Amino acid sequence: MNRDDKSKHMDQAVLPFFHSSFVAVSDWMSHQTGGTIELVRKKGRKMKKPKPIIIHGTGGSPEGNWFPWLADQLRALNVEVAVPRFPTPDGQSLNNWTAAFRDQVGTLSDDMILIGHSMGVGLILRLLEKSATRVRGSFLVSGWDGLLGSEEFDPLIESFFATPFNFQTIRNQLGTTYMYHGDNDPYVPLEMAKDLASKLEVELTVIPGGGHLNKEAGYASFPRLFDDIYKLIGTIK
Repeated sequence: MNRDDKSKHMDQAVLPFFHSSFVAVSDWMSHQTGGTIELVRKKGRKMKKPKPIIIHGTGGSPEGNWFPWLADQLRALNVEVAVPRFPTPDGQSLNNWTAAFRDQVGTLSDDMILIGHSMGVGLILRLLEKSATRVRGSFLVSGWDGLLGSEEFDPLIESFFATPFNFQTIRNQLGTTYMYHGDNDPYVPLEMAKDLASKLEVELTVIPGGGHLNKEAGYASFPRLFDDIYKLIGTIK
């Protein structure tokens, strides 16, 4: 959640962490021509069209949870969306996921908006850590830092946490950042999300009853997430 959104979402608990390199969108305006969003710097220079990338987590797929719904919402704005597929559970590792991202998406660029769920957040952090490029925005859903103490999941995720994150580098590359977590997540304790938010210096939006913010928790769609992405892309005039 951005600072300006607090008054509109008082029903959700918010922790007071802010990204140190928060980027406001007030220097940009947008208009719509023939169904196409065009973002233009107020001084007249056109902004590159954003490229949202939706990244699923362990046991996930591009067809799961709110990913197809969000992709459809963004494509309706005539925005190109990528939803890469990662090997899971078989073949899941940081190296294999990094290679899959490179093969299906390419390298990070400053027009990308990274949207990750669960272990997808961990991949985003590793990609940003190795990149010299600051992305336009990062939307981190149900993310954490470290092993979970789970015999089922830790073998699948241990390569992502084999070394400590370089949070100073990551903070510089995140772009405008939002972070969300359910207060009753059955897989990732809320305290682990708070810890990650603190390390990233990002404000954490805690969603009451949100669970793991997946389809099983009722999130076949995620309007709040779309609204926040939409604010970053720009308001249609």
